[in-house]
Amino acid sequence: MKTAMRVLLPALALLAQGSAWAEDNWYVGIGYHATELKDAESRLNLDTPVTCFALPGGEQQCNVPVGDDSNTLLILFPGPGGLESKPFDISYDNGDGFNLTTGFNFRGMLRAELEYRQADSDVDKIDSQDAGDQALESKALMVNMWFDFNESGTVQPYVGLGVGASELEFDGSDDTVLTGQVGVGVNFAFNEHWMLDAGYRYFTADDPDYDQTNGSLSSDYEGHGLLLGLRYNFDPIKRPAGDADGDGVPDDRDRCPGTPRGAPVNADGCADSDGDGVVDIRDLCPNTPPGTPVDESGCPDTDGDGVPDKRDLCPNTPPGTPVDAAGCPDSDGDGVADNVDACPGTPAGQPVMSNGCGVNQSAILQGVNFEFNLYRLTPSAEVILERVADALKDSPGFVVQVQGHTDSAGTEDYNYRLSTARAKAVRDFLIKKGVESDRVTARGFGESQPIADNRTAEGRASNRRVELRVLEQRQE
Repeated sequence: MKTAMRVLLPALALLAQGSAWAEDNWYVGIGYHATELKDAESRLNLDTPVTCFALPGGEQQCNVPVGDDSNTLLILFPGPGGLESKPFDISYDNGDGFNLTTGFNFRGMLRAELEYRQADSDVDKIDSQDAGDQALESKALMVNMWFDFNESGTVQPYVGLGVGASELEFDGSDDTVLTGQVGVGVNFAFNEHWMLDAGYRYFTADDPDYDQTNGSLSSDYEGHGLLLGLRYNFDPIKRPAGDADGDGVPDDRDRCPGTPRGAPVNADGCADSDGDGVVDIRDLCPNTPPGTPVDESGCPDTDGDGVPDKRDLCPNTPPGTPVDAAGCPDSDGDGVADNVDACPGTPAGQPVMSNGCGVNQSAILQGVNFEFNLYRLTPSAEVILERVADALKDSPGFVVQVQGHTDSAGTEDYNYRLSTARAKAVRDFLIKKGVESDRVTARGFGESQPIADNRTAEGRASNRRVELRVLEQRQE
């Protein structure tokens, strides 16, 4: 305790002098404590002989010096370390003392505090007998955490708790014990730096043991305290802000405090001439008609999809529809507009090629046809495959498989060979157009995977198809 005081008191002196670290949210305080200790249940253990009288059952009635060398009449019985008394109470008169504090106000409600407290309480009775001129002196060093309410108001209630150590001295003997406390109170701010602190504390500690000339005394330590203190805050207490420029935004939230009176402003108090919610200094379209939806740059965005009208290729997208960077519907959110997305059901977050297809997805190459019963591509098919080649070159790392399919006309073996030849023809064309050969494979499935009824002309036309399936995405 003495070492702690040698550290604490110079620190408080430095704060009081306005030292370099006594700034921002630090404070110091001093206060008066009125203390009421609860009756302490106690027990005496004797290791030296005393004057005793035998009682039935092995107990003895003894005149024992307890505090101030006065003889107190106690009932004792044999114990492991000698004679041991039955529990008895030590009662105290109300005491008083003082405390010194230093603390830090964090942002928000939390306040941390280091407190030194000292108090004296006279002993009233020892086992209902007059105690003589005895007192219990306590010195405590506590670390407290308080939660302040209404921090910017005049009246600031608080609650909290603390833990620390107490040095308790009784009859020339002392013991240091772990101590805890809880408290409530109210701070009254009567100017921007000074506060009056009125509070209540309940404290308790481990049982102290006091050495006696003929043994040891074990006793409780628990009580209540009322505090009246004065606190100085180095940082001025924050008061409710005014509105110096009259724009309707309090000064403590006004990011543009010099706005001319009458000028339209946004929620931050900054000028917003067209009232679109975007401040003039960031508004790329400062003359937007009132009520027109805008994007974050202040430019008109009629359909509210986040893409300004001047860049929106699909300006009438229904509200709430996911769109790509050009403002066109993109139902699966893969960055490829629905009107060019060959795989519109891609799972969220899955990487895709520029045609919207990801791993384990297939796209039917519509319009890729062959001359009758041959595997030679038609001119219109080559035009389509040129776009497919561009998509593959724009999507490095993706490995695909060209899959050929036929209807059920002809033999199964013939259809397998024809579908394989057609798949290879498509692969060869893509490679010729610049796609790496190790990224494209070909496979024929013949008539084994129909997607429509082969008994109708429409069904057979659907089954005669070429698909592009994404197999994997290599790490580049």
